Amino acid sequence: SPLRQLEVLREELITWFGADASRQPGDVVVFVPNLPDIAPLIANVFSSGSGFSLPVHVTGVVQPDAEQLWQAMLGYFTLLSGRFSIEDLMDWLALPDVQQCYDLSLEQVGRLGEMLADAG
Repeated sequence: SPLRQLEVLREELITWFGADASRQPGDVVVFVPNLPDIAPLIANVFSSGSGFSLPVHVTGVVQPDAEQLWQAMLGYFTLLSGRFSIEDLMDWLALPDVQQCYDLSLEQVGRLGEMLADAG
């Protein structure tokens, strides 16, 4: 299981650090598949057990808020640089961050879509 694999890795790293005092946690990089699935386990495993905690820094997991903001920004620049399409505009306006930025309700976004469709 991923939990057991992390526990074994922790013990191996403790042994490795203990064998040579010049070794530091910054000397180690660990790559894992499915990082979003095990990221919550990492801090728990590496900060607990046998009175020896290992500092960890997890990178590569995008927080949902950052992902939504990125989609909003990318969508904005895509709209500016591409050919106008009602579908692309409506997809962009459906993003919660865009609606919040422009103080739009779902009802207003829906009405705007209807107006654009009616206009052809």
